[in-house]
Amino acid sequence: MSAADLARIIDLGRFEDWQRQLIYEPKLYRNQGSDEAQQAQQRVAQEQKTLAEAVEAGPSAAFAYLLGRLGVSEADIGADAIPVLPKPLTVAEMRSLPAFAEGQIAIRLHQSIVPAQAADPAFWTLCHAFWMRSFLFGSDLGAVFFDGPKADNGEARTRNFLRRVGGLRRVRGNVSPLTDCPIAMAWWRWRVALEVSEETARHGDQLTTAEAHEALRQPTVWENLALWSIRRVTSLSAPPARAAVVAVLARQEQVPSGSKATHQIQSMMREVARVGHTHSYFDVPWPRLLAAAEQGIDDSMRPGAVASNGELDGNSHASPRQ
Repeated sequence: MSAADLARIIDLGRFEDWQRQLIYEPKLYRNQGSDEAQQAQQRVAQEQKTLAEAVEAGPSAAFAYLLGRLGVSEADIGADAIPVLPKPLTVAEMRSLPAFAEGQIAIRLHQSIVPAQAADPAFWTLCHAFWMRSFLFGSDLGAVFFDGPKADNGEARTRNFLRRVGGLRRVRGNVSPLTDCPIAMAWWRWRVALEVSEETARHGDQLTTAEAHEALRQPTVWENLALWSIRRVTSLSAPPARAAVVAVLARQEQVPSGSKATHQIQSMMREVARVGHTHSYFDVPWPRLLAAAEQGIDDSMRPGAVASNGELDGNSHASPRQ
């Protein structure tokens, strides 16, 4: 069995039911009485406790627990079906993968995983189960997958776990595997860097994969680019549009931080999106796309420029991380 065959053996309905049972969503009980809401919280808390006990019991117990929630038997999986990580990862690396480690992981996984799998939280959860059992995250799995800022209750810790092992699409949408799971994010970011490098070369420009990857790792760039491409302005997924944004980012002399970085990438995407609003990106000359992205940088630096998470009109807002 190859990695491409894994989707056929995962019980996706069972997996999604498991995630649903682990998360308390108050909005589902707005029109119900307090007793029903309280009972739901109690059920969720028990499921969260069961997860915590399995993870705290160590890699083997966590492996068995996760396979059960995926509806998978180890006997159904060939020895070569699970992609291999190049090296064990520490708690610090899983919180923020260094560029070199991210590149190593992405290069190792790139050939054995296709985009449909890389967008699937269940696939990544299965991979993480096997990686856990192989002690690729050490023995203290709670420190890797539960802990973090504001993770001071069962709900927050559980959401951390689900996001980090594959993504919590129920709450965060389709962008979750791309931005919440460190290893999935590494795969996607490297893939986009490869595509950007190839696209710039197609236009007679030059940007290496490493340069594109470095630009995608700039503060807030990846999360905003992924979020807008999937949820807001899907035309930004077009290779020429994305390549123009990344190429201009890679060549700027000073990289902003904090809210300025967010203003900049959103302003760039907004200007490039305006071009695609009236023309096919494949018909737009490359210099014009670069000029639009550069105009976005200039606009973000104007005195009085304000943050906006909007699309073309700046009126819609992104959902907060949950």
